[in-house]
Amino acid sequence: MNARSSSQAAFSTYRLDEDGFQVAERPLVSAEALAAVLPSVDAVLHGEYATGVPPYATSGGPEPWPTFVEVAMAHLCDDAIWDFVHEPGLAAWIAEVTGEEWLKVWNVQLMWKAPHSGTVGQVGWHTDDKYLRKIFAGTNYNLWIALRDVPAERGPVRFVAGSHRWGVDIDTSFFDPNVDAQEEKIRALVGRDWREVASPLQAGQATLHVRNTLHGSGANTTDEPRLSMLLSVLGRDAEPVMDSYYMQNLDNPRMCPVILG
Repeated sequence: MNARSSSQAAFSTYRLDEDGFQVAERPLVSAEALAAVLPSVDAVLHGEYATGVPPYATSGGPEPWPTFVEVAMAHLCDDAIWDFVHEPGLAAWIAEVTGEEWLKVWNVQLMWKAPHSGTVGQVGWHTDDKYLRKIFAGTNYNLWIALRDVPAERGPVRFVAGSHRWGVDIDTSFFDPNVDAQEEKIRALVGRDWREVASPLQAGQATLHVRNTLHGSGANTTDEPRLSMLLSVLGRDAEPVMDSYYMQNLDNPRMCPVILG
């Protein structure tokens, strides 16, 4: 493969409906809100739960950690994370981008990527639909929030613009770090232009994408970890698969809060 040729054009040129993703042009939350939540994020990553309620799943806990740590339903573990999910700037921006008048969060996920993670720290090209189809049909928005700065060298999320319109079932995995081989496979399958866009962010900035958008991320080559929070948000047309953990708890406002409407 040739060296990656990610576009970093002005983010204002990308739109959710046309490109499958959009990038906030400025932070959606204040520096004070970030400072308030970071100690709780660190505690939950280390397996310390102020509410006494554990997350649904975690690869964190006592260190040493794997290269990539995820914590699902982290807002159950600490009220500061719950409060952060309700920061008005988050829901307001999703509503502005999507036109939605009602939004419900069904998962809050913390994500930590190790410093100097090399190719092992790359997240494979994938669509969320591969995983979401086992949970529900209908509209899903994933809001990826940088909790600390994510420059290009720290492995920001990369999107393939327009991939949500391909109409092709792409069966590649989040957990496969061989992104070049994945790209070759996908290009051969779809026969479309590959418009790859990296999204370096300041702390508090965010990206939003839909369930069929192809995305992944690169290695963190810096001395600091990459730290982010992912809010998974339902639209009104969602049709749950009720035997899944997440959909069984949709009517529990502490687990699945409405953040708009």
